[in-house]
Amino acid sequence: MDRLPDGELDFLPWLFWSRATDEQRDGQQAWQQELRSRGLERAGERSFVSYLAAVYEAELTVGHDSFIAAHVYLTSDVDLGDHSRLNPYAVVRGPVRIGDGVRIGAREQAGSLLDRYWTDAFVNQPGGAPTVRATCDAVEIADLLLGGPPPQEPARELTRRLAARQDPGAGLIPELGETTPLGLDGPSAYHVLCVGCSLDRHGPQATQLGWLMTRRDRWSGLWGMPSVHEGRRQPVNGSYRLTRGTFAQFGVNVPRPEATIDTVLPHAQDGRFFAEGRGTACDVLDVVHPLWLCGQQTRHRRPEVQNWVGERLDSTLSRWHPEAGFPFSPAPTTRSEHQPSGALGYRPRGVHRPEPAWPGEVP
Repeated sequence: MDRLPDGELDFLPWLFWSRATDEQRDGQQAWQQELRSRGLERAGERSFVSYLAAVYEAELTVGHDSFIAAHVYLTSDVDLGDHSRLNPYAVVRGPVRIGDGVRIGAREQAGSLLDRYWTDAFVNQPGGAPTVRATCDAVEIADLLLGGPPPQEPARELTRRLAARQDPGAGLIPELGETTPLGLDGPSAYHVLCVGCSLDRHGPQATQLGWLMTRRDRWSGLWGMPSVHEGRRQPVNGSYRLTRGTFAQFGVNVPRPEATIDTVLPHAQDGRFFAEGRGTACDVLDVVHPLWLCGQQTRHRRPEVQNWVGERLDSTLSRWHPEAGFPFSPAPTTRSEHQPSGALGYRPRGVHRPEPAWPGEVP
């Protein structure tokens, strides 16, 4: 059989049925027919199996709208449900039953991904300057996917270097090379949270929670007011930062969650930030986290929340670059890339943990 050359669709198979040519579609159908002689028992509608996937002695079932990407390695009895996918480099050794809506990624890429962002320290993007945040992200990635500290630097040296960043007077943690006065409006405040989680250090914040409760806008559920030029963008961003580092960390319910949802959902429809081809990682996270956090307390407008998040998730997963990660923005000119995420078989920890870090410590 004449095979089509390697291409983008083998690595981004969820785009196949919307972007493939007629020749590519015919080629996929012919390839699935050939695979039936190798153990493919059933392939549902709009399913895809890459020519570059290694399918050896496998009794394979692929549900409808499910995909097997390039360099996936399959053996024995594998049953893949509907709307599921095996992303590049995943290894699945049966017998195994994979349900509906499951996405499996590749831990094997973690080491090479970290290498990509390492010089003499970790950087946010290749060629960029080292940052505290990039170091903390690397710690979390290595902990989750490699089961230990980043292999690029001895754990003892990494711990010493992070701990030494804290200013003994202000308690804040400046950016690498930063010489300006420390303040709560810069990255130094965020570093307290991400470095603290990397070092697993904390302290009680009951007084701070009380202060926040008295200064929140009761109608919007947020902190801060909208502006003409950016609408609710800054209040949503600020409220995400405040609740993530306080209420969410200590397992304390946020006040009036319905009001917050009613404010954040209209902001999520603001075309200046979320139109097609827009939506940076920060802008999307600013929306997702408060909707998720408030969703722990109420089902208010739940279908709208799920639809918006589902659309963003599909858009984000389509932009994965093997061994490089996700771009910070869908804009084609961006060079920023952040760590991989998704259903990779782990639960985020550190600064990205979804559950409270220290429940029960705030009266």
